[in-house]
Amino acid sequence: MEEAAPSFQPIDLNAAPLDAVAERMGAMLKQRIRQHEKIEAFSRRSGVPRTVLYRLFDGKPVHTDALLRVLRALGDTQALQALTAEPDTSPLDWLPESERRVSLRSAKPAPRPKLPLA
Repeated sequence: MEEAAPSFQPIDLNAAPLDAVAERMGAMLKQRIRQHEKIEAFSRRSGVPRTVLYRLFDGKPVHTDALLRVLRALGDTQALQALTAEPDTSPLDWLPESERRVSLRSAKPAPRPKLPLA
């Protein structure tokens, strides 16, 4: 009998503890892999040992190369492309818009230096 896919509650990636994000990512990777093949077959195909896959599935730390191999084997490198692309925007563009705006009206003018009278 096939195991039912777990349902996941939304998670706030900006506020959730990193271990919760890692656990969610691991659970989602495990679910995606098991939809298509057995873990043992995926391990051979990806070149990632089963013990490392199970660590990843549990949200435990793994080497970056293991995660890269898993994502490549899944054909999911879109997120990695964003991280490895040359930046084409200013780092200021990463700030929320509410933090980017600076009102010139609220800025106080610099004091004028006093000149000696001749």
